[in-house]
Amino acid sequence: MNKIIPTAAGIMVILAFSIYPVRLADSFCCFGIVLGGLLGAVLAGRTDNDRLESTRALKIGAGIGVSSAIVVLFLNVLFGATSADSVVFDPIPGFIYRFFSSMASGVVGIAGDTTPSANLLPDVWWRFIFQLFNNALFGAFGGAIGASLFQQEPPIDEQA
Repeated sequence: MNKIIPTAAGIMVILAFSIYPVRLADSFCCFGIVLGGLLGAVLAGRTDNDRLESTRALKIGAGIGVSSAIVVLFLNVLFGATSADSVVFDPIPGFIYRFFSSMASGVVGIAGDTTPSANLLPDVWWRFIFQLFNNALFGAFGGAIGASLFQQEPPIDEQA
């Protein structure tokens, strides 16, 4: 039970920042994912008597990021079938996809396209693969920030 509540709360924050009107405000460095990892780490630390190691916080944040990518994929497949737009929830700003897509097409153009079909997977699956890595990275970053909130350092006069 201690792991479910922080994970669910982190995923809910990421989903809240993935909905269309709020997604426009989230175009600064995947802030919703960082905030979800931070919230999950803080809640996990509070359930453990205000103690949280940094490695555990990184794992919690990365787990929240990966879990949110899976939930976002599921919701996009579920709601995308009934909507004209196949991407309903998206925690990553669109310019990041365009940047990496153009960079990949430039590399393929330089190396020469040897595959008969450059589009082997649908767009939703490419987004999911990218979201797995991106959400894990930014979620772990949020978890590390959360762990820093629980670090108790001795006062300056006792350090000497």
